[in-house]
Amino acid sequence: MSFRTSVLALSTAVAVSTGAFVAPVATAAEFPPAGSVPVAELNVNYPDGALAYVFAEPVMQSDIDLVTRQVRQLRGKAWDANLPFDGATLQQAAAAAGYHTREEYMNAISWDRGLEHAVLQRAAEENLDFNHERLPGVGAFGVIDNLLAGENLTTADMPGAIASWSTDSNQGSSEWEQLVRANGQRNPQNGHFYSIIDPVHVTFAQAQVGKVTAGFFSNRDMPGEPARITGRHAFPIAVPESAVNDAELMTTGGTSVGSQGSLGLSIDGFWGAKLGVPVASPSSSDPEVLKVNEDGTYEAKSEGTVTVTFNTYVVRNGQPQLSDNQVTKIVQVTKKSLAGNLSSGGADAGTIVVIIAGVLALIGVAAQVARQLGILR
Repeated sequence: MSFRTSVLALSTAVAVSTGAFVAPVATAAEFPPAGSVPVAELNVNYPDGALAYVFAEPVMQSDIDLVTRQVRQLRGKAWDANLPFDGATLQQAAAAAGYHTREEYMNAISWDRGLEHAVLQRAAEENLDFNHERLPGVGAFGVIDNLLAGENLTTADMPGAIASWSTDSNQGSSEWEQLVRANGQRNPQNGHFYSIIDPVHVTFAQAQVGKVTAGFFSNRDMPGEPARITGRHAFPIAVPESAVNDAELMTTGGTSVGSQGSLGLSIDGFWGAKLGVPVASPSSSDPEVLKVNEDGTYEAKSEGTVTVTFNTYVVRNGQPQLSDNQVTKIVQVTKKSLAGNLSSGGADAGTIVVIIAGVLALIGVAAQVARQLGILR
């Protein structure tokens, strides 16, 4: 199975409450700003954890009609084949749910506005680690209250997700074929497809954020019509504190004598994703070697080695706040380089600018500094 078609499915038979690990974010909650990139304000619950940002332009609204048509066409195809389903046939299962014709069954499922923010958040969270956990031990279904659904994940893009969950061949056979082989019984090899054609599922929503597309398929309408999110945003996600402690130091101007720029932290996520770590009040152990200002800008003044300390953020009871945890990074200032000043730890310049844009705002940099760096226009 290639990364491009990696898929994961998860279902639950009961609604999972938010519990001790997850709390609803209050309307007054304000996440640290992310420069010129707005922070996504989603009507979701956040688990307790260290705070990171996924910078991405979500794909959802423009493809709603497309994926709705794909889901219904797939259901029509499954009806025509009268696939085995739960020890009987799909048409029998549909009849038991009250659908006696192909058209009734196909059109019984529709897009659900109440699920939109849930799939956006889950797609964003899966850019850290491609599984069905928001954090170790924290499952997917607390993302909104009273969620009862099957969760599908894939690395295919938004238009290709439905096929990746049903008719595309993975490791030699499609989930359609796997369902037939299992005589209609759901198992890990056909779970995505099962969720899509299950007659009890009458609503769904799907979204792509960064590297991952997520879908929820439910037997109920979820309340509310949350605001639509379009354009590039910073999506707040909770990550293990260890991930923040191991974050990579980013600079926009290199670390040779005479270099100037801005400092920030990033996390390596799933399949090459780069997540920004909001920080505050960076400081240098030796300003005569590397001078670091409160706004995150720095100047490499002389050769030597220094320790740079960052304050980080956490989410507690749904509220972002400064953490007691400090992250330290060793910086070696070397002789002036003739090969250019951009230092990224392997990331491309575009990624650096996106992450640093967030870092600069988080530590209160003046707008003119951001403009000098080309981050603000």
